[in-house]
Amino acid sequence: MWSRNHPHPSEGDDLEFLVKFDFKASNNEAKYEVLIFGLRIAWDAGVLHLTAYSDSPLVVRQVREHMKLRKPP
Repeated sequence: MWSRNHPHPSEGDDLEFLVKFDFKASNNEAKYEVLIFGLRIAWDAGVLHLTAYSDSPLVVRQVREHMKLRKPP
């Protein structure tokens, strides 16, 4: 994904992407898909620290609960 025309971002850079899905999804499903897309972009860019925001309390609550379960002992 990263190339000479699209170099790795520098520390502190903000990235913006336009995402278009070719399938039907509920509002919350679309928000999950965008979150997953953003996490993949961050992973590919080598991001070590990430803050994600959402206007969906349901998505935020479910992701937080999932991440609590994933934390190492």
